Amino acid sequence: MNDPEFISEALLARAQNLVATGDAGAVSDALEAQQLFARSGSKDYEWLAWTIAAVGNRKTDPGKAHEYASRAQQVLSSLEQQWGSNHYQSFLKRPDMQTFRKQLDEVMAGKP
Repeated sequence: MNDPEFISEALLARAQNLVATGDAGAVSDALEAQQLFARSGSKDYEWLAWTIAAVGNRKTDPGKAHEYASRAQQVLSSLEQQWGSNHYQSFLKRPDMQTFRKQLDEVMAGKP
């Protein structure tokens, strides 16, 4: 199967599972997914990929983690401009998005 959307979502799911177990492969999967999402214009998934890459680097490379978290925040802010404030706020109220947002904030604050 050579469906970029399927591949990018599978990479993101695997990265999310790997980061939960502390596996270093999470970062490379998340960054590969990010590139695919960026090419397809899927900013809602792209910011998640950047966030997972940031979380995956938190302990091993805090500088890279901060860089990836900054990129995640940039993509996330562009979603508000693209969608409008109401839709964006509804998106952020989802429990899964709140969890990712909390992780992103922790990386930005330098928490291990």
